[in-house]
Amino acid sequence: MLLYALIIEIAILMLYNNNIKNAVSSVMPAGGWVEGRRVLLWASPADV
Repeated sequence: MLLYALIIEIAILMLYNNNIKNAVSSVMPAGGWVEGRRVLLWASPADV
């Protein structure tokens, strides 16, 4: 059951990265969740 949940989570993160990355990156600060992972406060928004 845990493995099943992990697979679901990975799939959601992949969809998040591919489809919503630009929209989320445009409204979220550099310290928020960008591209499905936590970025540090000093990370530049250049990789959006």
